[in-house]
Amino acid sequence: ERKKEEERKKEEHKKKHTKKHHKKKPPASPPPSPPKTRPRRLKVVALYDFVSQTPGDLSFQKNDVILNVDQRGGKNWWSGELRGQSGYFPKNFVKVMEDDDKVKERKDREEREKKEREEKDLKERAKKERERREREEKEKKEKERKEKEEDREKGKGVCAIALYSFKGTDPADLPFEVGDRIEDVKIPPGKKWWAGTLNGKTGYFPSNFVKIEQEPKEQPSPKQQPKPTSPRNSPPFKRTVSPQNQNRPVAALPATPVTHSSPPPTSSQ
Repeated sequence: ERKKEEERKKEEHKKKHTKKHHKKKPPASPPPSPPKTRPRRLKVVALYDFVSQTPGDLSFQKNDVILNVDQRGGKNWWSGELRGQSGYFPKNFVKVMEDDDKVKERKDREEREKKEREEKDLKERAKKERERREREEKEKKEKERKEKEEDREKGKGVCAIALYSFKGTDPADLPFEVGDRIEDVKIPPGKKWWAGTLNGKTGYFPSNFVKIEQEPKEQPSPKQQPKPTSPRNSPPFKRTVSPQNQNRPVAALPATPVTHSSPPPTSSQ
């Protein structure tokens, strides 16, 4: 009985000792997963024909496309596949081709740059056109200003003396009496109606009712004379002119010398 008790104690001690020093093995780590994407292989296009008698080389013709090119074959030699055959070839016989993504990216970039250039050119043309119009408008105004200034200079100092009384029938006419002195007379070339100022009023009057007191200082030559225009259409003052009186004929003066006792000519309507 005593032996059984000793054996039981030894058995318990053995179990405790085994449990204390027993360690669980760590779980085995899973194997590494393969890379999601395979290394990118180049595509090249042949620039020249290459024919080799050496085993292991890859012969090809110009413009052939060689796939799965590996650049680790050596300093001057690459390897690749063509029509089910693989082998080495000189790298200076080929040119690397862009992949589809790069080709698309390059085309998109070129298209975007082209659009930007077109927009820039359009803005530049619009700017130049606007500047051209502004310049022409400025030159036109300057020309008109000079013409008006020249017209004023031509009429400045020119006076006429009334030979007959003129009552006028249009609001734009300038009435006067015999002997009145009309100032700043405007004499359009080839026109029978002149314009002038009397007592602060400016208007038109028939040229054969007056005589020039003082000739203009400078008379333009026939070649320099501007194209004749009706004084009614371009008055030197702002007044409303009746259309029916714009081109009224002027009565001819009598053939005999005019005196104050002779009847004045009539301005027919």
